[in-house]
Amino acid sequence: MTEPLGTSSNPNYRALLAVATVVVSLASLTAAKRVVVDEAASTSRGGSTSSRADGLLADGTNPADPTADPLSGPGSGRGSVAGGAVSATETGRRVDGPQVPGINASNEIVLTYYWKGDRTMTSPYLKGSGHDGNVDEGKAFMGLVKYINSHDNDGTRFMGHPIKLHGRKIRGVVLEAGQYPDSYAFTAEKIAKEVKPFAAIAAHGSISSYICPRLAQAGIFNLSTYDLGGSLSQRTNGYCVPSGLPWERQVQASTSYLTWHAANTKYNNTEPRVYGVIYVEYPGLVDSAPKMVERLRAAGLNVPPRAVRSLASDLATSQQQAPGVVARMREEGVNTIIMPDAGAPMNFTHAAQTNGFSPDYFVWPCSGQDTTAMVRLYNAVQWARASGLTCYDAEFTPDLTNDDAARNAEWYKAYVEATGDRDVPSAASLVYAALAQAVFGISNAGPNLTPDTFKAGLGAMQPYRYSATRGRTDNQSSLLLEMGSPDRAFIGDVTRIQWSASARNPGSAAPGAYQFPDPRRYSADTRF
Repeated sequence: MTEPLGTSSNPNYRALLAVATVVVSLASLTAAKRVVVDEAASTSRGGSTSSRADGLLADGTNPADPTADPLSGPGSGRGSVAGGAVSATETGRRVDGPQVPGINASNEIVLTYYWKGDRTMTSPYLKGSGHDGNVDEGKAFMGLVKYINSHDNDGTRFMGHPIKLHGRKIRGVVLEAGQYPDSYAFTAEKIAKEVKPFAAIAAHGSISSYICPRLAQAGIFNLSTYDLGGSLSQRTNGYCVPSGLPWERQVQASTSYLTWHAANTKYNNTEPRVYGVIYVEYPGLVDSAPKMVERLRAAGLNVPPRAVRSLASDLATSQQQAPGVVARMREEGVNTIIMPDAGAPMNFTHAAQTNGFSPDYFVWPCSGQDTTAMVRLYNAVQWARASGLTCYDAEFTPDLTNDDAARNAEWYKAYVEATGDRDVPSAASLVYAALAQAVFGISNAGPNLTPDTFKAGLGAMQPYRYSATRGRTDNQSSLLLEMGSPDRAFIGDVTRIQWSASARNPGSAAPGAYQFPDPRRYSADTRF
């Protein structure tokens, strides 16, 4: 249950909320502003990649036109291809039979990237914020798709895995998804009924928790899904794939760590830990969070009955609620806050600072709050008391602007090579990781790409460690990539982190950085 609560009067807090609203809530839904980009024009037909304000694909296809089918490809007609007999060229031979959903008559694999981008790209709030930079995820997606297409079967590795498209190309489509649940539903219907790709991707954020169930119903893969509800792959028949550690493993690792934390540390070195839990009312999380709390209590953590609160998914509403949640945590004697998603800390930390409440914070792994980029939107003074777990490592720490580690990373160099543009979107790191899932499945599926062979391709993945600067590595401090397990975990382990408000990563535009005090990485079933 959430409570109706007061509004913060701090003008700096309101300004930061405006930035948070732009970056995380992003765009309102307007049909005239929906931008769709078609990568095939630049890779397979020699044209230049373009973005059209009229909402058309770059080749003139109108996805909103029920008589047009973006999968039919240029020069192959506009009729529906679903279930129809077509003739396509594949690895130098003719194949006659039913058209595979998401592969058009030009033998292109259609991948859709959806994001909340319109207001991110046009907002005046990012300018002068100290963290403004190139955050165009759609641009990052298109550039990296171009890189993948240009390196088919030449031995190049993408996030450590050889690129093998088996004679095809990827056709990229970018969609504006808005910022509210009704616009997410609209986008899901557009993808499922009109664009009809083989797979869709949202590199990070809660938006995929709204959209992936509809896509799974339509037999469309949703890669890099924000997993908040548990059993993601199993309950969607393998169509929704988690972006990092699946929810069950997040809870398992966090419970183990927090059990150790409660037994071996004290608040301000003097007081026993009293935990409060705050979560945003995202799909899945409204059901899974209370179960997670019961598991924490069963492990011995002191979580008072009235110290579990939720916040609305709408940032403006949660801003009004946050001061009352702060008051409740103080009343219950809470001194350590647990938030299993990246949205809750945005309003809560600013409200806590305004109201003089200074708890410690547990960093939840794979939530987004374990990335520097997201922490930029939290209150810096409050988050200086944050420590916990992350899926990432010291070489893969996404920020809002690029630092030296980013400029040395494979994802950065891939984008520059493909586009010739050194103004690399900072979001390219997360887009790169999300696209890697597509590369894994397509490459391992072989020439006969179908939903079943794609699933089998993911299942064939063997775990390996990956360095963002060196590729595959034997360094045990680097993150573990895996997808072969039944839960389709993309990242298979965690490590400890602690936020420092004063540290600065080399080449960073702003102070504040995660520190990695322990070189070891831990599986979810580790007893800390």
